[in-house]
Formats: sequence, C-alpha cells, structure tokens
Amino acid sequence: QINDWNRRCKWRPLIRIAAGKYGVSAGGLQRMMILESGGRRTAGTIYKGLFQYHPTTWKGGWNPWRRQSIYNGWAQIRATAYALKRGMGPRHWPRTYRMAF
Repeated sequence: QINDWNRRCKWRPLIRIAAGKYGVSAGGLQRMMILESGGRRTAGTIYKGLFQYHPTTWKGGWNPWRRQSIYNGWAQIRATAYALKRGMGPRHWPRTYRMAF
C-alpha cells in the first residue's frame, strides 16, 4: 500500500504514518509540504522535492534515507518527520516551519 501511495502521490496517509512514528504534527507536516512545494515531488531547481532539500543537505549523515532519490516523496516525508523530531525544523525550513507549526 505504501508503495502505491508513493507512486500515486497520495501524501496524506504517508504523512500520517511518518508523523505518528516520529511524534510530530501531521497537520504541520502537511502544511509545510504545501508551503515548500505545493505537494509536487519534482518541484524545485536548486532545492528539490516535497520539502525542498538542497542535495548536499539531503545526502547528509543525519538522513537515514540519503541514498534514496531526492524526488522520492515517501523518503522525503520520513526524513522530514525525523528531522523535525530532532529539532532541525527551524534551521532547515526557517520560514515555512514557523508558518506550518
């Protein structure tokens, strides 16, 4: 089911799963995604994907999904929920984090 949702860009159930696992607000995660990319996994030029990661940030040692494509929505959702749990939200998303949460 998860692979199907990811392939079909059904982000809401994936956000609920990741938010629950990492104890972050699913609503906040959804809002931040919309603010960052409008929910488009291929959005961006310098910053890329649902949550607009710079490729260097995406490949950082903090990210357990760094070997996945930066355009993999499910990987970005999990990585972002994980980053938020670790308190990285205000640093990585200085404008949209405050608006979403």
